Amino acid sequence: MAVRSLGLESVRIVCARAESLKDIRFDVILIRLVGPIRNTLRLVEPLLSTAGRIIYYKSVTVPQEIAQVQPLLKRLHLEIQQVRDFQFSRPESFTRRLVVVGRVPGGYS
Repeated sequence: MAVRSLGLESVRIVCARAESLKDIRFDVILIRLVGPIRNTLRLVEPLLSTAGRIIYYKSVTVPQEIAQVQPLLKRLHLEIQQVRDFQFSRPESFTRRLVVVGRVPGGYS
């Protein structure tokens, strides 16, 4: 397990559907292969700690999706904090984009 091999402490990996999680907060939530960002924000926002981050693993076609989700981000007191591309070369060359969402400072409810 990566957590053990890296010597990380105070780390717990939870692989579960957001709907099944109650009364727990996370510092990092990784979301991949779930469709548009707008479909998951309302589900995972209550699970996010005060300084937590949601990391979306997306394709490079995400700019239009980001533009469309801005009103929802604002209502939830969240913001896009970083968008970063990663190049992969095996088995074939492709690019993935990480979109990091966090709480607006002072916007935690």
